[in-house]
Amino acid sequence: MSDNQHARIGWLGPSVPSSSHIKKFLNLVPANVDVLYEQLVLHDGVLNDVQGKLDLIVGRAVQFADKQKLDGLIFPGAPREVLNPSLVGAFSTSLKIPVATALRS
Repeated sequence: MSDNQHARIGWLGPSVPSSSHIKKFLNLVPANVDVLYEQLVLHDGVLNDVQGKLDLIVGRAVQFADKQKLDGLIFPGAPREVLNPSLVGAFSTSLKIPVATALRS
């Protein structure tokens, strides 16, 4: 990417934006890349509750990408991907931007 180009990357994850995990990640991001964060909480204490929430996940990703005019999306959290095995295919079908997931990265 040349210096005059700017990218907008979305982070759709379970952590709060002030988490140390996200802060460490942001230290690696070049100045010409904006990372926009949206929290997606899919369970209330029991991780297996995320199973079967494919439509909810993909719907939120599409809304987020469209609203923020994203150039790419990061979807962290391997358990959410493992418990929704057709997630990557659904992202590919529904989004016209690259998506990085925990397992595929």
